[in-house]
Amino acid sequence: MLKKLIIAINTALEKVNSKAEIYIEEVPQGFKEPCFCVQVLNPDEKQLLGERYLRTYNFCIQYFPKKGLWENAETAELLHRILNQIDLENGDSVRGVNRRYEIVEKNLHYFVTYRLHVRDVDTDDNYMEEMLCKGGIK
Repeated sequence: MLKKLIIAINTALEKVNSKAEIYIEEVPQGFKEPCFCVQVLNPDEKQLLGERYLRTYNFCIQYFPKKGLWENAETAELLHRILNQIDLENGDSVRGVNRRYEIVEKNLHYFVTYRLHVRDVDTDDNYMEEMLCKGGIK
């Protein structure tokens, strides 16, 4: 599920700035601005009932601007709109909560949380390895 969320976030970030490079977890040395870095912060899982779980994924999306502070402010406003609701590959939508941003050392740090209800079921496909059938007519 985490991979699907990261793909959806990357797709949304491409809409914000199609020229910016997107990195996952860490930015390499010698990177060129503008670029994004998507980091996962402390994912959490809480069992609800039976096989149902509430998974919480906290993300920090860093933006390294080319121009400066005004570019950070504009990007933050775009991220508020774009990351409010993201679409996963399977067509489901997930709403982002606790959206906020900070500007630290001329870089934008945008925080968003996605909460998903999942059902974790172990499937055993070995129910019918062999089947005997006896039939006849009386």
